[in-house]
Amino acid sequence: MYLKVKEYVFAPALSHGDLPNPYSEDSFLISDNLIAVVDGIRGLTQRRILKTKTTDTEWFVDTVIKGLRQVTNKRDVDKSRDYDDPKKILKTAIDYVIARFKEEGILYSDIKKHELPTASLMMVMKLLRVKETNRFLFSHMAGGAVMWHTKEDGFSMSLSGEDLSNFDVEVEMLIRTLLMQGKSGDEIKEAVINMAKASRHIRNQDDTYCMLDMSYSSFKHKGFRTYEKLLNPGDKVLLASSGFLRYVNIFKKTTYEDMFYKSFTGSLRGIVEAIREQEKWDMSCQMYQRTRKSDDICAVTIEVKDN
Repeated sequence: MYLKVKEYVFAPALSHGDLPNPYSEDSFLISDNLIAVVDGIRGLTQRRILKTKTTDTEWFVDTVIKGLRQVTNKRDVDKSRDYDDPKKILKTAIDYVIARFKEEGILYSDIKKHELPTASLMMVMKLLRVKETNRFLFSHMAGGAVMWHTKEDGFSMSLSGEDLSNFDVEVEMLIRTLLMQGKSGDEIKEAVINMAKASRHIRNQDDTYCMLDMSYSSFKHKGFRTYEKLLNPGDKVLLASSGFLRYVNIFKKTTYEDMFYKSFTGSLRGIVEAIREQEKWDMSCQMYQRTRKSDDICAVTIEVKDN
């Protein structure tokens, strides 16, 4: 059995009106036995941390992808069962990120935790050191989603954890309360940023939420979800960043299950176009409240094939 990519989309967020940003803070990796989507999340700061030409978040996401690519190369030749363990795979990737971070040239010595970029991870890989040739592993951390359909069990998914969803609800409640108090837009923005900063400082601790960052705590956290599945020819998988999920959780166009099937019977690009039209129509965020007017989108549809 092997994984075959049906389609992928990589769409930077809109910046001004109809114009896309020149960079994206989402990315993906496609290899023979491992496919991943990494959804970057900006650090809460006005200053740049690194001397790179890209944003700090784009650098972090791209470097995570490069670290994962090194792992996929090792998986093909290393007979150790270590490379069937998603925690050890992520440790190898984070080792690579930390080494590159020290080499890049850091602009400040007083970097705070909330200033560093983080990311969500959605991944599927074929297990190589087991007897069954159709055993696969899904991994999911924080935002975005991993969805799959098997002939045996039908539709299933791993969605953003309740901890992240609750934070979004808390932000919305804060905004509504401050509006009722007659606070200005700048005052509301400052309050939301302060709430987000406090949230970033408690990530990857016990009973808090899990995010991929430049530490080893993320893949040890209970919020790093893994699912072993026996897949057969015709089974389908969707990996999607949070920007793609706006079709359902912000713009309320359909259900997650229906979006999954549309991704295969129609196209990912069709869904992206529908999301962009909604974002352009409501750039003020008045009709559909959200923290970003437009978001980067990355998604991959995958089919299981027989050798």
